[in-house]
Amino acid sequence: MRRGFPSGQAVPTAESVGFIGKFAENFDPATEDVLFLPFDGKQQIMVPSIRLMGIILETGQQIVLTWMYRTAGNGFCIEICRFKDILNKNGKGVLKMSTNLYSRENVQNLGQLKDLAPEPFKAFHEFNAAVFKDGALSKKEKEIIAVAVTHVTLCPDCIDAHTKEAKKAGASLEELAEAVFVTAAVEAGGTVTHSTHVHNAKDKDASDALYARSNLRQLGQLGKLAPDGFKGYHAFSAAATKSGKLSAKFKEIIAVAVANAIQCPYCIDVHTKNAERQGATGEELAEAIMVTAAVRAGDSYAHMANMIQSYQG
Repeated sequence: MRRGFPSGQAVPTAESVGFIGKFAENFDPATEDVLFLPFDGKQQIMVPSIRLMGIILETGQQIVLTWMYRTAGNGFCIEICRFKDILNKNGKGVLKMSTNLYSRENVQNLGQLKDLAPEPFKAFHEFNAAVFKDGALSKKEKEIIAVAVTHVTLCPDCIDAHTKEAKKAGASLEELAEAVFVTAAVEAGGTVTHSTHVHNAKDKDASDALYARSNLRQLGQLGKLAPDGFKGYHAFSAAATKSGKLSAKFKEIIAVAVANAIQCPYCIDVHTKNAERQGATGEELAEAIMVTAAVRAGDSYAHMANMIQSYQG
């Protein structure tokens, strides 16, 4: 069963919260699941797609989890999930912000950093601007690298921001997909090359130098012990780094940036040599590495939105 919102308001107000509270008091999670808010008096039926804001509405003897979504039609939908818990409350409806750490709304908290730490805030933005301007690599290329690196740092806000910047700079979705597959291949390579430490650990006469280049000679052991997986890795790595929408040269530049992000000495060594063989210049590699540095700084910067939310929430 679905019920419409009676007033045609675009966003919840104190009055509408009161209505939702009354609605929730009679809410039956077995038969009712969605509450619709029309926009400009028109009933909207929406499929939730992107997370905009989560709220928890506590009423009387039950707690109802609700989510609000924005659609391209500027409508809003409150979805009342099928969740009910018995609580000892005073019967009054309370509206609270979500505990979802990756709500898009939290990004707004970053604006406070200008007052909380003005000097590093200014320096960070100047650093970021300097890194992403056209140079030996174009802004488009740098944003493609940034998208690849954000899939190492696993920062949702950074992925979102740099994907949009890359698109704005002219990158296609195919180019971005190929770039992130380079990330996946380098991450796999980092694990594979570090397997040499396992073999050295089993050898009582192994050198004390953990990161000797000669360690890579032991990779054959992994191929003997897990031949099918090792063969699959090599095929995947070759497919991810060969020329496609992105050139083999640019993919190796991306690989160098990613290798520095995962801090894998073997990967840095291998992909730097590969990039040079493909014709990459020192300036191109240096600028790619600076993109990695900016993205890693941006990861910490973006997550301060959660810190502020936790402190003020």
